[in-house]
Amino acid sequence: MYLSVVVPAECTKDMRRSEFMKKWAACMASAAALLLVLGCASASYADIEKETFYVPKLPRGAVGTPAATIQGAVDLAKEGDEIIVVSGIQAGATIANKKNLTIRGLLKNGRRSATIGFSRKVPVPAVQTDVGPLTAGFILLPGSEGTTIQDLKFRGLALPVYGAGASEVTIENCEIAKPVQGITVWDGSGWLIQDNIIKDLMTKGGGGLGIVIGSRDAEAGKNEIVQNKVYGRISIQRTDVGRFIAAGLALIADVGANQNPGLLLVPDVHGTQSTSNIIDVTARPAESRTTQDPYLCGVMLNQLGDDDPMSGCFIRDNGFFATNFGKTKYHKLEKPDGIENCNNIFEDGLKTLNAEEEAPVARNALSVRPF
Repeated sequence: MYLSVVVPAECTKDMRRSEFMKKWAACMASAAALLLVLGCASASYADIEKETFYVPKLPRGAVGTPAATIQGAVDLAKEGDEIIVVSGIQAGATIANKKNLTIRGLLKNGRRSATIGFSRKVPVPAVQTDVGPLTAGFILLPGSEGTTIQDLKFRGLALPVYGAGASEVTIENCEIAKPVQGITVWDGSGWLIQDNIIKDLMTKGGGGLGIVIGSRDAEAGKNEIVQNKVYGRISIQRTDVGRFIAAGLALIADVGANQNPGLLLVPDVHGTQSTSNIIDVTARPAESRTTQDPYLCGVMLNQLGDDDPMSGCFIRDNGFFATNFGKTKYHKLEKPDGIENCNNIFEDGLKTLNAEEEAPVARNALSVRPF
């Protein structure tokens, strides 16, 4: 908005310097007051333009627009709008080209009262993988920058929060139960993942990961993981036999992901800051018989690819501080050989999963399958 300030004619008349300065100050004070009034009017107008949607219906006494589904609210929303999930079990949504949305659950007495899961009314979103479609809560695609998701529970979904090319996303104060991958960030930067609870991991042809930061086609840089809790037991399905790896936090560079001939894309996972997280994962006794003693690690740095070895620092300059590993047997896994020289900073005294541990398995042979 452009504003022209017109100085009254009397301010320009010839006068003694003292009189001129007094009148000029008065004129400028009037102009400033006018600007303040107009600025407040503009701000109020902007506030009026923002809209609040309530799913599945408008609570008593609330002012806003009811929406039957979260996806319906997302489709109607404009930049900066807010979507409040009031109660019940609701399907999630795919978000693309909708910036700065806030999607949150309504808190009742400080407790989360809304759940994202299987809905009887509408199908849940799905991520297409090489093992088939996996159920999802929120799928964040390019154009969804600035999205905030908070105060929600997630139940019965393989991929509750799945980012694919989205950046500047906040996931805060959510509770996730029995995911294959709790919070997943592919090719995204500037995420804040804070104060979330992820309990009891599962596998489904892969997964078994709490929080995943990964790069396939673009960098994943400067993501923050703060005061989250990944804990409980991992359940490994019987078809996932062998030396399976699960991890509370995984940084993954999928070096062999690019299938476009002649186009070289170099994954880059850097600048992750992990601070004050609890990562405490164990296996049920039955899983040991199924998978020949699965490997459970707190933090995994893994460069995947078809070539052996995957040399180079595709995961670099990341820091992990003040982590409580609880009963997690192995605190960290870095593979392949050489990645430990890529300036990824850990605290001293952590127990590392490698070829020298009691299980005689080379690190490059350990399998992990992220989605």
